[in-house]
Amino acid sequence: MTEQTHYYGTAEPLRDFVAECLAQVQFYASMGVDYAGARDDAGLTYSTRCAIAALKQGVTILKMLEDKNAADLKARQASKAEREGADAALGL
Repeated sequence: MTEQTHYYGTAEPLRDFVAECLAQVQFYASMGVDYAGARDDAGLTYSTRCAIAALKQGVTILKMLEDKNAADLKARQASKAEREGADAALGL
């Protein structure tokens, strides 16, 4: 099986999107520094607002990632408890 068959339904797309948002923040922050150095206030304002928007998106998706990870952990714990209960019932 390829890695991609296990991609959807996992936390990976969320993690990838957060990373993409952070890359955008990095790009716009770098541009902001350049605009500030060039004394271009319009460019500085624009790039700062873009960085803020990208960061807000990343934070929103990060919350979804945290929720997904918590749900996955809960499901793993329930599955483990169920297996241990079945093993105990069989005397294993």
